Amino acid sequence: MTGLATEGMSMLWVTHEMEFVREVADLVVLMGGSEIIEEESPTRFFEDPKHEGRKGFLGQLIY
Repeated sequence: MTGLATEGMSMLWVTHEMEFVREVADLVVLMGGSEIIEEESPTRFFEDPKHEGRKGFLGQLIY
C-alpha cells in the first residue's frame, strides 16, 4: 500500500495502525457511531486534537 500511495494511487482504507496513517495518509477521517467526527491532515490529527472523541481515541493507542 505504501508503494501505491507514493505512486499517487487514491485509496480508502480503515485501520487502527496509526504509524502507517501518519506516514502515508493525506487526510484522516475519524468516525464514531457511523458518523464522521473529524477530518484533518495527519499533522493536525495527531498534534492538535480538539474533539473529545479524538482525544479519547488517541489516548487509547500505543504507538
